[in-house]
Amino acid sequence: GGAGNDTIAGGLGADSLDGGPGADLYMILLATEHPQAEIHDSGTGIDELRYADTQAGTLTLFAGDSGIERVVVGTGTAASANSTATTALNVNAAAVGNALWIVGNAGANTLTGTAFADTLQGGDGVDRLVGGAGNDVYWVDLDASGAMRDTVLESLNGGFDTLELQGDLVNTSVATLTLGANLEALDGSYTTINANNLPSLLVLNTAFPYLPVSPSTTLPGVGLLNLTGNALDNRLTGNAANNRLNGAAGNDTLAGSAGIDTLVGGAGNDVLVGGTGADCFVFDTAPNAQNNLDTVSDFTMNLDRLQFSRAAFTSLGSVNGLLSRSLFYAANDASRGHDADDRIIYNTSTGALY
Repeated sequence: GGAGNDTIAGGLGADSLDGGPGADLYMILLATEHPQAEIHDSGTGIDELRYADTQAGTLTLFAGDSGIERVVVGTGTAASANSTATTALNVNAAAVGNALWIVGNAGANTLTGTAFADTLQGGDGVDRLVGGAGNDVYWVDLDASGAMRDTVLESLNGGFDTLELQGDLVNTSVATLTLGANLEALDGSYTTINANNLPSLLVLNTAFPYLPVSPSTTLPGVGLLNLTGNALDNRLTGNAANNRLNGAAGNDTLAGSAGIDTLVGGAGNDVLVGGTGADCFVFDTAPNAQNNLDTVSDFTMNLDRLQFSRAAFTSLGSVNGLLSRSLFYAANDASRGHDADDRIIYNTSTGALY
């Protein structure tokens, strides 16, 4: 090809294809048209390989295929291939020597990435996504009930891997996501939760340490959004509604965003960020010299609240409600009480709470 954005179709046989500079499009209409490494793009543009078969099959890419950044599954011919069709087309790029963004169609695709930092996007079908090594990103679909339609397979110690959730949760009071192992991140920022005034619940209950959820669209009727972490180091991020974020074990970061949020760090040394709104920071695990030492990064006087669990802080008394002023002592450089009644000590110069 030349210096422009070229469209190249090799056809049958072992061809050598090079689009040169520009964002080039390489067309493969049948898996059998790619019997060996054929694409050697020497340009610097974002080049795309379009696999647009009308029959189910698997396109295998080889180590010698180079210079491609994106692989798109379609059905039809030329650059207008239809990615909404349901033909089950698969891509195996395990041997390719650079990261790829691989996009499926509306069929049941199996997309296998490289050993690098790939992005695998299954499309609308019930897909199987295999990332391999590298810090991979998986775009997966949720159905209306909140269940994940796609299957993600990730290897042990295969990098820091992220799930990006897509889809609308409609009339769902509880959406429980049970996800596979060896994945580190879960991002729900592309999901929309419309629960018709019912609370929506996303529970992180397997080996996932990162769960940000901030729906890009807040529809009328979105209620309380509850996020629960696990024993790993989680990051939980709420949306503009009134959230309840519970980090459970691990050294977590909880960010409430807008709304009247409740943040529960749980065990571990957590960072709690309430965001705007009158937030409540809950301490339900007794601290010691090294563990369960939480940090509240944005406490606003006369707006936010601190809540202490009587089960963990037994010396605060046996009655629920506001603490007596006599239990609280605040002073510059304070690190201990000044009389026998003091239970909560606030250092006004450092912000430390004892």
